[in-house]
Amino acid sequence: MTPLARWLAALRGSDAAARADAAQRLPGVTTPQTAAAVADALAHALADPEPAVRGHAAAGLAALGDARALPALVRTLGDVPDILHVPHTLATHVLMRQGEAALPHVVPLLLSSDALQRQRAYAVLQAIVMGTRGSAGWQALWLAQGGYNPRDADTARRDAAAGLWAAWVAQQARPP
Repeated sequence: MTPLARWLAALRGSDAAARADAAQRLPGVTTPQTAAAVADALAHALADPEPAVRGHAAAGLAALGDARALPALVRTLGDVPDILHVPHTLATHVLMRQGEAALPHVVPLLLSSDALQRQRAYAVLQAIVMGTRGSAGWQALWLAQGGYNPRDADTARRDAAAGLWAAWVAQQARPP
């Protein structure tokens, strides 16, 4: 049995740890000829009841460059916490590597009723913008967008700033 066949079988198996391991390892044994089948298997694993399987499947889709990756990463944002770097998760780390393409998927989460979800979305937004504009550019833009704070108890102020970020992201997506 090839490594690819072994990991695909494990992804369909009954052992949750083996499924998570398979979802993590599959992109590494994928060839251009098998990429579509592996991506479909990973996309199917997004419905797994085990958060680690879902999280690694979403990250695997990103590793393969699959179009389903960004929505999957947003859906699995809290599935694999990075306990040493709260509020980060596997998905926040992968989303940050996706760059500005991730922003239209992440910025709507700034309006989440879940404070931790807002913090994660904000961390991704901040990392991406700082990566492209530097610290000074981030600071100026953050102020211009209302000084969004994911922990702000004033929902109206927080949501207004989130709206400014959404408008900014939409403006960035428009062709010049």
